[in-house]
Amino acid sequence: MKVSDLIDFLKTQPPELPVAIRMYSDQQLLEVDDIVVKEFCEPRSDGWVQSKRPDKQSIKYLLFPGN
Repeated sequence: MKVSDLIDFLKTQPPELPVAIRMYSDQQLLEVDDIVVKEFCEPRSDGWVQSKRPDKQSIKYLLFPGN
């Protein structure tokens, strides 16, 4: 998913809806400061994204918090 896909999806949702994220066995309200841009390895063919490594190509991602 790219940021443009996320924006398109969010446009289909009710704007007054609160946004929560899963935090362990509960949920927590999402805050703008919780979302960051980080560099990680390019995604593998199965969609998994590894932490940045010196021996692999890396790209920037918009990262949402999670557990």
